[in-house]
Amino acid sequence: MFLEKRSKTDPTVAPFLRRLKSCGLELKYSRRSNGSKRLSGGRFCQHFFICPLCAMRRTIKLAYTYAERVFHVLQDYPEAQLYFVGLTLRPSRSLPVDVARIQEYTTQLHKLGRDIRRGKRSIKKHSTEAAKIIASLQSIIIAEQNGNNLLRRPWRYMVRAHAIWLCDTPPRESLLSEEWRGITGGSFVVNIQDIKSNDKAVDYNAWLDSVGENLFAVCSYMLAASHLHDALRWDIFRQLKAASGRSPRLLVSRGEFYGVKLPDEEGPLSEGEQEFEKIYFLRWDREQWRYRQVNNA
Repeated sequence: MFLEKRSKTDPTVAPFLRRLKSCGLELKYSRRSNGSKRLSGGRFCQHFFICPLCAMRRTIKLAYTYAERVFHVLQDYPEAQLYFVGLTLRPSRSLPVDVARIQEYTTQLHKLGRDIRRGKRSIKKHSTEAAKIIASLQSIIIAEQNGNNLLRRPWRYMVRAHAIWLCDTPPRESLLSEEWRGITGGSFVVNIQDIKSNDKAVDYNAWLDSVGENLFAVCSYMLAASHLHDALRWDIFRQLKAASGRSPRLLVSRGEFYGVKLPDEEGPLSEGEQEFEKIYFLRWDREQWRYRQVNNA
């Protein structure tokens, strides 16, 4: 294992390695009223960029929590539509700088749209596709740009934003591309996909089946790096933690999606989250994690 070898020359690795080795070893179970067992406690390392188990647990918790908020917000805006939006950034040689840049640029984009919707700026002087956004859920995805070639130094990473936008009118990809180029100073590759969701579905599970893959694509930002070599995952974690002094927050909600009480990351999956995990699961497909529904038939 890479971290075991690294701990022999780098003393700062040892504490992380100890927590990784103990992750998931201590589990506590309780009895339900029907006599069945449920996981009621446990010890987890919470190093999401290093530990695939904790990354999977956090993905399930976030997807379960935000799915309910998105569903309820849609009931208040029956004429609005969900869109999956991807924004790319031309990479530099510094991962922390790229993460900070794309966070700054997306904040700038949303702030302009919010000011126009609130009447603080004139739509005639400041045109933006972000003015169509009622709510958004966005994460920062980090991938290795040059493949798993460990001999190439320095490692260069590709940073992009994945988001779910709830819009009252359809955003136009060509206009967003030009706007994104102006904000970033050169990056123009964007992608907008109409999420074919059953917005008026009364049954929550039927609705989730139509939007689940896009929701997981946003909430599984920790898993995007879990297929990389241990050395690359450690490098990502080390760079981001060194830049900010803590693990960076790469998921942000805005508008009507804001204000969700995030789940307890230390505790086990709740009963609802465990049922959610039984019905919906993630699988690795080529270059991304994909959501699939379990066929219970």
